[in-house]
Amino acid sequence: MTSSYESAEKNMEMNVNVQSSCTGGGVSEEEARLRAIKGPMYLFWGGIIQMTLGTLSFIDGIIMIIYGWDRGNPFSTAVGIWSGVNLFIVGILGFAASFQHFNRNNGTLKGLLIAYYVMAIGTNTTAGMNIGYNAAGVGLCATGGKGCSPNMDALMACAAAGMVLGILMFPTSILSTVFYWRYANFFGLGCRKR
Repeated sequence: MTSSYESAEKNMEMNVNVQSSCTGGGVSEEEARLRAIKGPMYLFWGGIIQMTLGTLSFIDGIIMIIYGWDRGNPFSTAVGIWSGVNLFIVGILGFAASFQHFNRNNGTLKGLLIAYYVMAIGTNTTAGMNIGYNAAGVGLCATGGKGCSPNMDALMACAAAGMVLGILMFPTSILSTVFYWRYANFFGLGCRKR
């Protein structure tokens, strides 16, 4: 019995329909076919990584609010929640797109990839904010700021974890935008219908 991933991978390989006019400059049709087969795999695993990081950031944001709601900025901003939700949505869109029929006439695929790209750009911003706000929290607690007590250890740990998650989230959302532009022609987003 095959796993759901293996059957999905076989399904994706069978459904690849790369048109020669979409192969891009100087790329053979065979190379375009290989890229179109690898693309869904990148979307699948990238989506899983993004959903995992998004969930961890969401949880970190909730814990930070529990311990720092009455402490003011940067602890009460809930930036971990919003950046986590954004990245989770990017992951869901990439994951859903990985199971689509890959040809230039698939409107659902085009919609998913465009939404994936737009949400990834938004996640770049919120991941950067996540890094900044949490770095400010670490700095505030490290210098013994009065906004950290009485839960200084918990707030310091949450801010440090949020900063690390933001540092991991930022490149994954950048890679999502790079993926879009690298593979857009092979998914029919850069091709005109004839």
